[in-house]
Amino acid sequence: MELLEICKQAKKVRQQVGILTTDQKNAALLAVADRLEACSEMLIAENETDMENGRNNRMAEGLLDRLKLSEERIAQMAAEISKDFEGQQTHLVCILKGSIFFTCELAKRLTIPVSIDFMSVSSYGMDAKSSGVVKVNKDLDEDIEGLNVLVVEDIIDSGRTLHYLLRYLKSKNPKSLKLCALLDKPEQRVADVAVDYTGFCIPDKFVVGYGLDYAQRYRNLPYIGVIEFDECKE
Repeated sequence: MELLEICKQAKKVRQQVGILTTDQKNAALLAVADRLEACSEMLIAENETDMENGRNNRMAEGLLDRLKLSEERIAQMAAEISKDFEGQQTHLVCILKGSIFFTCELAKRLTIPVSIDFMSVSSYGMDAKSSGVVKVNKDLDEDIEGLNVLVVEDIIDSGRTLHYLLRYLKSKNPKSLKLCALLDKPEQRVADVAVDYTGFCIPDKFVVGYGLDYAQRYRNLPYIGVIEFDECKE
């Protein structure tokens, strides 16, 4: 995003070449150069940090089109959910932290009455692969007995975490229990998990952005991209 702003600033300078005085042009170009230098230093620092962690990772191109991700498909999912629960209150359970972006965009497009609660269930830690050990970091604040519950997840791969979570929520006697996921990697499935609403089925790639992270990084990207890992060679 910083580089994009710099490009916009440079373009603006070019458009005003015939208007600005020599001193003004020099000052504007100097400001662009200063921002480029600062951005370069930031990227170098990030790369050095990655090298210290024993691997170099780089972002590949966006996996999903930004407009389709944020508008078209999520709107379609919301319409389908609203139709299935027409006239009924629905309780969204957002699985922290990765599902925040998706839950917000989905909830805004639902036409049924909704309430929202949050859970934090982890199995990744700071690595890129699921540990297989499920830990509840934050439980629900509200009782879900007798409610229509819709679990909202960012991504499902092995299904271990969701398999555990759905059994746990079912024990609380909701009226209904369904699962909604933005992304699904069916190739990675090792646990039997039925997904009621799926945004996109994707290949077996490690994805980040739109709430998804790698070691708490990249969550704020406005799109979903792929991280490619290169093991450092001595």
